[in-house]
Amino acid sequence: MQQGFSFIKIILLTGIMAAAAIAVIMVLPVYNQSWKVQEAMETVVHFYEGGGEAKARKHLSELFAANLLNDGSLPAEFQDNLKVIADTYDADVSLSSEYAIEIWFLGELADVKDPSNYRVSDLKGMDILREKVRLVLEFSPSAKTEGF
Repeated sequence: MQQGFSFIKIILLTGIMAAAAIAVIMVLPVYNQSWKVQEAMETVVHFYEGGGEAKARKHLSELFAANLLNDGSLPAEFQDNLKVIADTYDADVSLSSEYAIEIWFLGELADVKDPSNYRVSDLKGMDILREKVRLVLEFSPSAKTEGF
């Protein structure tokens, strides 16, 4: 009777730990980006002194540039869903948006003509596994003054 860990058990445990580490490495930057977006919105709300929606949007874009959130780092869905309600005279402002980010742990779909529009039943081979282990993270950052 053998006691302790066998070589196969060690390889299996090492593989599980490596997969978990890779998943963390892929997910952590997405959450870091979300935290930066939330912090930028809260900063705009905290320092807003009036001036309307255009001024609030300009301040938000300046903070995004300072936080290295350039145009390519956030999905277009963020800008499409960005709602800015700002009072021109008072210091009341409300910022909110919604967006989702997909993380493909095994790479994006290879045998699909239009990756944004596909049916799961049409997938074949490795694409079935790729689709099953993808992760969709939905974020809805928002900030507002007490007046709203």
